[in-house]
Amino acid sequence: MLVGANQHAVVQARINQYRYIHENALALSTKLIIAKIKNQRATLSYFNKHHKSVNLLNAIEELKRIAQLIKNAKTLNDVLGYEGYAANIYFSSLARDKFLSESFANREGRGSQEIANSMLNFGYAILSSYILNAVTNAGLEPYLGFLHQKRPGKMSLVLDLMEEYRAWVVDRVVIKLREQYKNKKSIDPKLKSALISEIQATIAKKYIYNGKKLKLEHIIQRQVYRLSGEFAGEHNYKPYIFKW
Repeated sequence: MLVGANQHAVVQARINQYRYIHENALALSTKLIIAKIKNQRATLSYFNKHHKSVNLLNAIEELKRIAQLIKNAKTLNDVLGYEGYAANIYFSSLARDKFLSESFANREGRGSQEIANSMLNFGYAILSSYILNAVTNAGLEPYLGFLHQKRPGKMSLVLDLMEEYRAWVVDRVVIKLREQYKNKKSIDPKLKSALISEIQATIAKKYIYNGKKLKLEHIIQRQVYRLSGEFAGEHNYKPYIFKW
């Protein structure tokens, strides 16, 4: 009986997901990317606190401006355009001040031979495993996203939900590990172990969530349940904003 009930709940959750995304993808995507940009600002502010930088301050202000502009987005392509512009501002500021590595010039995806990009890519893969676990627990379809819709064969919902956590959970950790990888050409087992440990520590750390201190892993799960609730018309999804 329990298995049957669970299967029914999963089917209903995915029906809600399909219906909602068909009608509300733009509004949800806009909300998500605004949160991503705010968390990029929080990450830059975190490092600017100890390493005063005009480049970081300028980027922080420009990201604030972009987060306002994105509210005018009329299509998903508009949202993706603002997201890309914000990412360029964010990573360019980190590159100018050599926060990631001497060789880091811009973001490069999977297959990059540049050490900081390789660290970021490996870190995002670790983060994606936590997001996938939360999505699976909530009974949602990981391949049906609202922002990254045109990604055949990719777990687009997982990619979507990673956005609000990337900067704080992965980028910040990779920057903190810079001294361990700055003279290396590629990721070795020791570096992988260090990155896994640091991300696990961040995921296990407690943050304020609705007035309570919860481990980030539990916050991620609650956020996905809340998203499922929005798909069902029961909750209003609010992306998580980190406080530096």
